[in-house]
Parts: sequence; C-alpha cells; structure tokens
Amino acid sequence: MKVRIASIQYQLRHIHDWDGFVHQVDFVLNAAADYCPQFVLLPELFTTQLLSFMANDDVPSAVRGLSEYTTPYIELLRAHAVRHGYYLVGGTHPNLREGKLLNTAFLFTPSGEVHLQDKIHRTRWEKEKWDSDHGDVLKVFQTPYGKIAILICYDIEFPELARSAAEEGAEIVFVPSCTDDRQGFLRVRYCCHARAIENQIYVAMTSTVGNLPVAGLRLHYGQASIITPSDFHFARDGIAAESPRKASSTRNRSLLPTSTWRCCTKTGSRARRSRSSTSAMSSTATDPSSSSPTDSPRMPGAFQGMPWAEARP
Repeated sequence: MKVRIASIQYQLRHIHDWDGFVHQVDFVLNAAADYCPQFVLLPELFTTQLLSFMANDDVPSAVRGLSEYTTPYIELLRAHAVRHGYYLVGGTHPNLREGKLLNTAFLFTPSGEVHLQDKIHRTRWEKEKWDSDHGDVLKVFQTPYGKIAILICYDIEFPELARSAAEEGAEIVFVPSCTDDRQGFLRVRYCCHARAIENQIYVAMTSTVGNLPVAGLRLHYGQASIITPSDFHFARDGIAAESPRKASSTRNRSLLPTSTWRCCTKTGSRARRSRSSTSAMSSTATDPSSSSPTDSPRMPGAFQGMPWAEARP
C-alpha cells in the first residue's frame, strides 16, 4: 500500500490576533491538501504563535493561557481533516486537563474523531520554566494505512518508546518537534534515523522555524523530513524527502516548506518487507499575502511542479 505524507515546516512569526493564526494555518493545510496526502504533520508547539498577541511576560501563566484556545484549535484542525479527508497530526498544543499542563499532540481523523497523545519526556525548559506535567501513556493508532504512533520531540530520543510502538505494530512514527538551535535539531534528527534503523519503520518529523517575541521561543531551527530504514530498497542516506533547511530569520515573511512522500506500508509487516515502488518529492509553499514576489519559488499553476525521485526495488 502506498501512503503519502505531507510534513509541514511551520514558520512562527508575529500575528495580531486569532484570525492571523487561522489565515496561516488555512494556507498551509490547504496547500498540503493539493498533494492528496493520507497523513499531514504539523510541528510541536506551533500554537505558541498565539503568544505573540497575548500578555507573555509571565511565561508559565502565558502558556497556561493558551489552553483557552484549545476548543477553537480543535475545531479549526478537525474541519481541515474532515474536508480534505486526511489524517492530521496537528502538531502539539499546551492544554490544561485535570489541573495539569500537558503538551499534547492531537490526531484528527477524516471522520472527525480526535485522539490525544501527551508528551511523556519533558525538557528542562518545560519542567523548570513552564512547570508542565508529563504524560504517562504511549498510544498506537489504527488507520486504514497501517498503525501509527506519535513521539513528541524529546520522546524520540528514548529508544524504548519507539521499540514499544513498533512491537505493537506501528509502521510510521510521527515526530512533531520544536528546537531552537542546530544542536537541538540534530539530536532529534539523528534519533529519528536511529529509531527507523532499529525498528525498520518510517519516521516523519517536522519543526518550527522563525522567531517569536516570547522568552524561550525567540529562536527556532528545524527541517521537515521523512526518514526510512537504511537498506537496499531505500535512499542510501535513509532520507526519502526533506525541505530546505530553515534556521531562524528576522525577516517577517512566511516561508512554509513541506516535505511529502509516498511510502509503502503493509499491515502486520515491517518497512523492509515493502516491495512496491516509492516516490519522493519536496516543495516549498509560500503564502503570497505575506511575502514579496522575490521570496516565492517558481511553481507552475497553483502549486507548480515538484522535483521527483523514483526508487524501484
């Protein structure tokens, strides 16, 4: 079975209100839909963009204030999943449940269901500066395209979690991440490669990029990618597709690279057993309302042609 994944590299930039957030999210998710993916991935903590118009001097209180946007966030992303018919890993969103501040990935299905996966391992910043809480349960989700799991950023650095998901049948692991420098990004990226090799699974990751005028969120460094096992049937570097690397930029524009790839899954098997042809592509989506003509890549038509790479084992 062929599966196409769109991994969206999301640029954080100052916005003035909720409508500004909706405009940017609508643009990237509608752009992803043009590629007809089965899965779409957004990065960790991309909803912290809302802090750019909220009082954020008191960081722990400001992050907790984001929970007030949980319902409109769910309604916004669920509508896209239902309208376009894809499974949407909606990045992560800080939310309060039973008095706990949790960093949660929301999985939206084409039928309108919403599933939650809490981040299990917190970074020091999340523990000490945000005073957040950790999740306790790793879930594996059944889809028509095989079983999937979500490991949020730091969680991918702990081999036991990916091994547990793989043992339960997960064939694709989604890794929404948020890192502020090259070292942090590469820790996540290298561990994605390691988990793909160890478990013979696919790993799709993406990151936030850009800048926000908020403590702890001023810098972002990342790159969207779709990673495979390193074996005969795959690219020799284990990278099926990746966006152009995008460090933080002080320019106020919205470059939103997307990596999309069709991978092969077979329920109950590992990636190494796949025999179908695969194809990979990567592209850059640019919001025309927030960038100059010189910022925009050449794309024929609405989304003009993409570079393709074919692999036929």
